[in-house]
Amino acid sequence: MKDIDSLGMVMETLEDIRVIQAEIDMKFTPVNEMYNLLENFLPNGLTDKEELDARTMLNNNWDSVIKFAESKQKELQQKQT
Repeated sequence: MKDIDSLGMVMETLEDIRVIQAEIDMKFTPVNEMYNLLENFLPNGLTDKEELDARTMLNNNWDSVIKFAESKQKELQQKQT
């Protein structure tokens, strides 16, 4: 019975993570849209390189977190079978 309870807890946690992931994705969208507007309508070089690098790293790091979470989820699913 403990294994079933543990499995249920893991499944609930994975669902919570999926909900949070969608919320975070939705928060990134307007930020990226604003940066795109700035890039299109402001003269080149107005945004400093450090900020542009941070923006790129933010997107890359978030993608890495998502990929890591998905791989761990698959790993857990394989262990369950």
